[in-house]
Amino acid sequence: MDQLFLHNENDKGIHSWSILDFLLATFTCTALVWYTQFLWSRRKLYQASWRLPGPLALPFIGSALCFTGHPDDIFTNIMKLFNHYPGIFRIWVGSRMFYVVSEPKYHDIILTKCLGKHPWYYYAQSAVGHGLFTAPYQKWRRHRKAILPTFNQKILDGFVEIFYEQAQVLVDKLKEVAGKGEFDIFDMVSRCTVDTICETAMGVKVKTQTKDDVPMSTWIERMMEGVFLRIVVLWYHFDAVFNLTGISKLMWKSIGNIHRFSRTVVREKKRSKYPEECNVSRRKAFLDYLIQVTSKGNSEFTETELMDEVNTIIVAGSDTTASTNSFVFLMLGLHQDLQQRVYEEVLEVVGSTREVNQDDLPKLKYLERFIKETLRLFPVAYFIARAVHEDVDLGDHVLPSGTSVIVGILRTHTDEKFWPDPYRFDPDRFLSEEAAKRHPCSYIPFSHGPRNCLGLKYAMMAMKVLLATVIRRFKVTTSYKSVRDVELKANLVLRPKTGFRISLELRLCTTLIKYAQFLWSRKKLYQASWKVPGPLALPFVGSALRLIGDPREAVSKCIEICNQYPTVFKVWIVSRLLYVISEPKYLEIVLVKCLNKDKVKEYRFIKSSMGHGLFTAPVQTWKKHRKLLMPTLNQKILDGFVEVIYRRAETLVDKLKEVSGKGEFDIFDKISKCTVDTFCETFMGVKINTQTTDDFPVVKWVDGIFAGCFFRIVIPWYRIDAIYKLTRSSKKMQACVDSLHRFAVFIVKERKRLLHKAVQENCCSDESSKKPFLDYLLDVTGKPDSKFTEQQLLDEVKTFMIGGTDTSVATNAFAFLMLGLHQDLQQKVYEEVLQVIGTDNEITQEHVPKLKYMDMFIKETLRLFPLAPAVFRDVEEDVNVGDYVLPAGSSVILLIYKTHTDEKLWPEPFKFDPNRFLPEQVAKRHPCAHIPFSYGPRNCIGYKYGMMSLKVIIATVIRRFQFSTSYKSVQDVELQCTMVIRPKNGFRVSLQLRSYTLKPSFGFSIIFVTTSTSSTDL
Repeated sequence: MDQLFLHNENDKGIHSWSILDFLLATFTCTALVWYTQFLWSRRKLYQASWRLPGPLALPFIGSALCFTGHPDDIFTNIMKLFNHYPGIFRIWVGSRMFYVVSEPKYHDIILTKCLGKHPWYYYAQSAVGHGLFTAPYQKWRRHRKAILPTFNQKILDGFVEIFYEQAQVLVDKLKEVAGKGEFDIFDMVSRCTVDTICETAMGVKVKTQTKDDVPMSTWIERMMEGVFLRIVVLWYHFDAVFNLTGISKLMWKSIGNIHRFSRTVVREKKRSKYPEECNVSRRKAFLDYLIQVTSKGNSEFTETELMDEVNTIIVAGSDTTASTNSFVFLMLGLHQDLQQRVYEEVLEVVGSTREVNQDDLPKLKYLERFIKETLRLFPVAYFIARAVHEDVDLGDHVLPSGTSVIVGILRTHTDEKFWPDPYRFDPDRFLSEEAAKRHPCSYIPFSHGPRNCLGLKYAMMAMKVLLATVIRRFKVTTSYKSVRDVELKANLVLRPKTGFRISLELRLCTTLIKYAQFLWSRKKLYQASWKVPGPLALPFVGSALRLIGDPREAVSKCIEICNQYPTVFKVWIVSRLLYVISEPKYLEIVLVKCLNKDKVKEYRFIKSSMGHGLFTAPVQTWKKHRKLLMPTLNQKILDGFVEVIYRRAETLVDKLKEVSGKGEFDIFDKISKCTVDTFCETFMGVKINTQTTDDFPVVKWVDGIFAGCFFRIVIPWYRIDAIYKLTRSSKKMQACVDSLHRFAVFIVKERKRLLHKAVQENCCSDESSKKPFLDYLLDVTGKPDSKFTEQQLLDEVKTFMIGGTDTSVATNAFAFLMLGLHQDLQQKVYEEVLQVIGTDNEITQEHVPKLKYMDMFIKETLRLFPLAPAVFRDVEEDVNVGDYVLPAGSSVILLIYKTHTDEKLWPEPFKFDPNRFLPEQVAKRHPCAHIPFSYGPRNCIGYKYGMMSLKVIIATVIRRFQFSTSYKSVQDVELQCTMVIRPKNGFRVSLQLRSYTLKPSFGFSIIFVTTSTSSTDL
């Protein structure tokens, strides 16, 4: 007995674990009881599910693993399920059971009886609120009844004029890309659709087609991607999990942009107060009606509900219509014979130039069938999910209450039972006699039943007008080979994996008519040109014949023409009016007022290599990017580059020693390698050492690009893509463009690798003064909400690479040529270098500002040899220059070379005299008498870097070598031009080592230069 009461040290522990065990057992039993009750309460669902086939369902997650992986894989898995199982099957996602149906007879019953949206649509409510698309049944019923009258046929007929006007704007935008190869048409069509919806349904003009600040298609794409992944990825159903993802951040950012846009539209509409009698009924927008009923004190339509409906119309209306139109263009390009039938019908019904009106639309029967066949193969909303709130009898199956049902529209549309040879594109499937043979629900791109698409008539009308307008002007082609070649990816709506890739060519039969209209529309230009002198202009070619011959002689021919006319004259190149200006006071006006280059056709050829970098970007893009990049070129950062420039220049000195004393040679190649090394190490943070290897002939690539661009500018027939692509120049240029692009990609990847390595080794440099600008761009691009894309980053890298290497190399080479040509001036430069720096001291940032005579020497070199001899600008509004008016729609050539050699400004202009740039001499001239780096807001962003690098490289080299050349005078240096100026016979110099002996350097590497003058007029 005593043993029963024995106590030992372990009793307390045993007693504690017994309590824990008891609690654990209690919790387990409770959970099992609850789970058993849960399963028992759902026994009806399980019993029903056993009667139907379906994929394997695991505990807790069901068949959710079918929807993991990349969105493209998810879509493939969905289609495999549809193809594997019959017209109805079941699938479990978590604890939810879905019936998936693709049989038309089931669609009819489900879409008529099941009007409540599935809880999945909750995830879309974050974007469009409780609009018609996502609203609960009672609210949907009330709102639909209120909104339906705003889409009656009379009001829709009044919208046709707007449809046509916006389609014409689209045609004008498409002309800019016609004949230039394949492109993705979706963004252009999306912008047109947004403009159309906002002007018709909202009564507000937003003009997104002519502005770049509303990328609605991108916002909607990101929003839909986020919503779709929330639907199909089980763990994304939890807000706490999803909100940690990068997709979530992009989605919410895009939703915020969409909502701000919608609020702006509503605010603009409310701000415009029109008399009641001016509110013409045929143009009445649905927003007018919503604002009216919302403003009533007893209205059940609240401000929040108004915004929800506006968001719904803009998102659903624009994206689905734009996608369908884009798929139609793809199908037109894919089926040339059917495209011809559509085109002939449009000409027969509408004619070649007449405006499309509401009476034409019912007559475009083949076009309508074509659209319907496109929607059969590519239904924008390829599935519908509905909740089953009460048992639904399908005849041979019963859908129990509490389940959900998915209507597989895409599967129905491609079912061989209803559509023989389903992937053959045949609009005649929709002939009335063929349609009568099928179940009505075998084709439901706009859904079916009471909750079908409210705007289906609106959409069909808008699509017909847009397609008829575009097809009259352009022939569509595509590189896709068949319908099955168009691989689709999953989202809330269907998209091709590789985009809506098409090519456009202007149709000849309408071109002559449009040309007459074009001439009439430009009458203001012709009237203005008559008041200005200029060379004879012939029909079609203008004065282009004056430039026939060797393209490299174009500059001398232009100078010859300039000498025959005053400081402002006109030149017609084909159908373009260009004003040529060389008077400094007029240069200042143009360079300050005319900032746009986007429509200057000459710069179009450069965009193939630079993209939309600072040099070629439209004004709005240029402003954003310049503001972004300016901090990377502040003086503190530039001062930190001097060490790199000096070190690279010392390597150049070593290379020049190999040719010193061996006669005359072209110094250009050696300087170019030094410049590329310096540029990549300073701006990009990557050491490539081209001076000791021949791996990256960047400047040769740039020269090849410039040569091709220049030939396209001065040879009129080379401006036609189809002709130029046949030439040897085109192949050489494209090879150089590809090489430069690969090099830019390599530099970006290498810098990313180095940064990643530095982070891993915890050795990130804290020397902010030496931070390369590429690091800054990578930081900006890497932010989730960044508007600076990877493509824009590459464009800026290529722009700075071209502008920062080729132009600097040529300026250095010209400077060395002038040193060899003027021995007395070379001696003055040399003596200043020794006085400021010494014979063997390392050059530092403190030395650079003190090299004043060298500064004047470089400026005089740039006066006589401005690397970009001319600058082009658009005239977007009339500009007064003296006695003349430059009319909007014309372009201007600012002939810098002519200004720099004008005797009125520069007495004895071909005499090389650095003292012209003494302060007292400069003060006597107009500021625009010397503009090698352009002038005004759009001047060269890197001119400080360029001047600094020029000084360092010249100072380093001239301490070691004396230059000479066989050229006898400045005018003996004959020039040729390929976008930049070059001597015909090269940069021929001879070098001799100077006689003094350098002291050995102790404990440091002598460092030298890279010349990086950014391209003129960035």
